[in-house]
Amino acid sequence: QACGLAIIQQSSEACDDGNSDNTDGCTNACELPACGDGFIQDGEQCDDGNTADNDGCSGSCNVESCGDAILQSGEECDDGNSLDGDGCSSDCLVEPEVDCDGIVDACGVCDGDGTSCLGCENVDQFSTLASLDGGANSQREVVIRSISLLTRLVKSQKARNYGRRIRNKADALYVQNWTLIFEIPTTVTSCANTILCVATDVGTQEVEGYNANAFALHDLTKQVIRKARRASGRSRIGQKLIRLSEARLQENLNISASVSTFSSTCD
Repeated sequence: QACGLAIIQQSSEACDDGNSDNTDGCTNACELPACGDGFIQDGEQCDDGNTADNDGCSGSCNVESCGDAILQSGEECDDGNSLDGDGCSSDCLVEPEVDCDGIVDACGVCDGDGTSCLGCENVDQFSTLASLDGGANSQREVVIRSISLLTRLVKSQKARNYGRRIRNKADALYVQNWTLIFEIPTTVTSCANTILCVATDVGTQEVEGYNANAFALHDLTKQVIRKARRASGRSRIGQKLIRLSEARLQENLNISASVSTFSSTCD
């Protein structure tokens, strides 16, 4: 099936919001937005289709300028701030050596604490992670509703046993996602200075695992609805549940894409 039908094809699509808008959280190629995809998304100042620095748009999709800690052509230095007197001027020109009777810190400041040029901020993402937890549970609840539909249509011990097996799988996937979510730090540090600071991956594997389980929960709903359709001979029964499951999956993929999976530490 084609991209843009609001039906996620797990083998080939990461998302499908049913339109061709490239800037709404799902591109018209049915891929999740990312810096370097050529489309300016929320939180991006620019996107030139690559993740290279020194071309006007940085690898983090910010417009490059003096003070962003990325050395551009025409700059003699860039220490990540717009301060004068620290060895690199606010115009990104090398200043004469700092006259200091004490100790010059890593930012070039006499008797400084070494933080003036780092541009660090702490990002609290507890509410985002909590939303992912709620989203995983909402997918689980759709699976349970599909099981209820099946057991109302097919009143047999075999159907009830099948429903219990699917319920156990859904419960296990939810617990896995709960565990993955809270292995990600609730607070990460983001620093603009990429010379003195190093960003470490603290959550990419967990987010990918969450997304895989989100697809698996959606697949359970589809599996149960297919069984209900075969048993009832009604080809469209459970259509609302399929659509609801699709919507819940899309919501969770969008939220997971907003999780900060890197945290910086500085020398």
